[in-house]
Amino acid sequence: MYKVFDDVLPTSMQEHLELTFKDPNMVWMWQDNTSGFQDWELAFIADNPEIKESPQFVHTVLDPTKQITCYTWEMVKPIFYFLEKETGMQIKTIERVKSNLMMADGSDPTKVYNPPHIDSPHDESLSMIYYLHDCDGATRLFKNSLRQGMGNLEVETTVEPKRGRMFVFPSNRFHASSNPSSANPRRMIVNFVFTPQKPLW
Repeated sequence: MYKVFDDVLPTSMQEHLELTFKDPNMVWMWQDNTSGFQDWELAFIADNPEIKESPQFVHTVLDPTKQITCYTWEMVKPIFYFLEKETGMQIKTIERVKSNLMMADGSDPTKVYNPPHIDSPHDESLSMIYYLHDCDGATRLFKNSLRQGMGNLEVETTVEPKRGRMFVFPSNRFHASSNPSSANPRRMIVNFVFTPQKPLW
């Protein structure tokens, strides 16, 4: 269960969002990892050469639990309107919205990815990744949900970054980012976690 939408947003809006998040004055916070796991929880990747943890920079757009609302929220909020126009889906609640910036780390994104994780344990929650610009560093979506656990993860689909692309999937499905190759200085996305008023599928 997933959906990919391309160029739902007008080109001018795609350009504006890309430039906004590439602005040198944008505030980014350092995060030691992409998965949120503690060091002891990463033991499962020790013998897997395809999985590699990586630091990243995070920009919190909206976090109701921490009462954080950044000025960038007004810029990315219309993405929900275009998603509704495309699918008819209306938003019930928003858990969080954040942007991630990853740098090249020398790994090959076609072979190596970050630790698989979920965004929310709730069956009704959806995640959406909006890709801010063209680059490499695909997102892998696995067939396993939290209920099935992390054993024997099997990739269901791989989605390549493309400016204006929206990737929607259940938040309790394991997924993984990957660092861009050395040909790309950075990989930037906006990650939404929300609950629709009615199921998308």
